[in-house]
Amino acid sequence: AVLDAGRLPVARALKMPGTLLARRAQLLDGWRYRQILRRAGVSLRSGWSVVAAHGNESVSGAVIAPLDSGGAPIPGKKETLAVDTILTGWGFTPATQLSRMLGCEHRFDHELGGWIPQRGKYLQTTYPGVFAAGDGAGIGGAELARIEGRIAGAAAAHHTGFLSDIELDRVAAREKSALAGGRRFARLLGAWFAPAPGLFTLPDDETIICRCESVRQREIRAAVEAGAHSLAEVKGLTRCGMGNCQGRVCGQPAARLIAREAGLNGSPAEQMAQVGAFSVRPPVFPLPLSVLAEAAES
Repeated sequence: AVLDAGRLPVARALKMPGTLLARRAQLLDGWRYRQILRRAGVSLRSGWSVVAAHGNESVSGAVIAPLDSGGAPIPGKKETLAVDTILTGWGFTPATQLSRMLGCEHRFDHELGGWIPQRGKYLQTTYPGVFAAGDGAGIGGAELARIEGRIAGAAAAHHTGFLSDIELDRVAAREKSALAGGRRFARLLGAWFAPAPGLFTLPDDETIICRCESVRQREIRAAVEAGAHSLAEVKGLTRCGMGNCQGRVCGQPAARLIAREAGLNGSPAEQMAQVGAFSVRPPVFPLPLSVLAEAAES
């Protein structure tokens, strides 16, 4: 079975027929994938999620349930499937490590994947001479990344004196319509696929939140009870986020848990601003020591 926890925001989609028409090739690809699965006899369920896994040495069963409008499992509707493998996805997270290391200002946007850099008209960040495009500035897909890349590239060339003001404006004007449509489509997909709040209620105290350091929910709850109300403080008490992934996997679940346990007020974005984000340290991705040694020798 293939379960999709999200639901297509139909009312929102119907308000942007032009955007959908421009992305018809992508929509057709999605339809083809579904047909391939259906012909193979795979059950497709929208608005469902895996809520628990059973097994000893290996997984043997998956407990699934339909979700309400807030993303929480509907009581009394659980089913158990016999399985030998469970594959899960948790949406996408923007690759903002470099812009965060540079100290660019960021804001939290749930539909675009989390923390994204603040950008101006020509995609410049708040750090002079640094421009952000594509999934380094929010989840939007390959086509939007290409559009933003052309604008950011022209802006960088202008910043270094290789393009005039008129030439930069010409590039931006040429991409304006495609950029607006790409951003609308990205937000539609974000509203569809971004993890719903109810999914964050699934873990129990024994659930591992940080896989790299094997930190369980009860340890994070204990840290919050001890007065830690930010990711940095919880990290110091529990080692959550100290592993190889630097919090790319556990960051949002841990932040949501902290906000809930601390009783923080405000919108999700305001709560995340209070909780903060994990700091980024080089190397951004794990490297063998041999690579660092060779770099030092050269």
